[in-house]
Amino acid sequence: MNAAPPPPTVWVAGAAGFIGAAVARRFAEAGWRVVALLHRRAPTALPDGARVESLDASDPAALAALAARIGRPDIAVNAAGLASDVGPRALFRRLNVGIPLALAPIPLRKLVHVSSSDVYGIRDFRGEGEDDLPFDDNVGNPYPATKIEAERRLAAEVAPERFVCLRPCAVWGEGDRTLEPRAAAFLRASPFIVHFGPHRGRNRWPLCDVRLVADAALAAALVPDWDGRGVTVIDHARTTIDGWYRGIAARLFPGRRYRTLCLPRAAGFALGALSSGLSNLLRRTHPVFDPTFYSAHHVAADLDLSAARLLSGLASAAPLLNARF
Repeated sequence: MNAAPPPPTVWVAGAAGFIGAAVARRFAEAGWRVVALLHRRAPTALPDGARVESLDASDPAALAALAARIGRPDIAVNAAGLASDVGPRALFRRLNVGIPLALAPIPLRKLVHVSSSDVYGIRDFRGEGEDDLPFDDNVGNPYPATKIEAERRLAAEVAPERFVCLRPCAVWGEGDRTLEPRAAAFLRASPFIVHFGPHRGRNRWPLCDVRLVADAALAAALVPDWDGRGVTVIDHARTTIDGWYRGIAARLFPGRRYRTLCLPRAAGFALGALSSGLSNLLRRTHPVFDPTFYSAHHVAADLDLSAARLLSGLASAAPLLNARF
């Protein structure tokens, strides 16, 4: 009687991070062998049985040596990089461009690269899909600029059937160390919920459950629907920025009442320019205070993006998402 073939292997770069850990858990649930690629941060919330490898994932030689030592993966998911409003451009480029380009030459079946919806620019949208949205670094920030560069390089240098670019929006969920904590810190100190611009808090805040990102990564590994393409990953439910703030306030600060303060966009941009300027002067990768210039653009825009391509691909992969190897 022939033995069952071994389960497929996935490398998860950035597996100690919020998105990477969720991706690692999701692949493990589906029966994959998980190799967690970590740099400095200690692993947290990784699935039982995951193999931990410490290396610099932006170093092609280190990745090639790992493949020679433990065998090449079937799939690699890149959830590593620098996601911040501020920081040195050279560091953004080394991580956000260097890591996917170092993973791409590994002889694997497919690279699933976690990019960002910010590659479309930050402005008012009206339900546009990926094909209607060219790359646009309209805020001049190194985070979207390096995400755009990485996607362009993958498209130019890798066969379409060997990569997918997921573009998550504002990722939330268990283990979030960035998005909700920033909002909570502001709500703890302020008697106001502050909105900038003419939407007065009614603009869409494009939430994206981290479990949805993990499902999308698994779907990208299993079916060819998204090969060579970008996929916006966004919750189907529409949430306003005011509703998001008030939901956090009700949960974390019950009974506390907040007044609404609506200010012109220019006020937010001026405060943001001061925060970003000081943060970059001090070479910080976390802002001195909020809002930054980048986040002021985010909260003032109606980021209403389409989930049609995402939903179509998830539907195609549905019979496989709940199966185990």
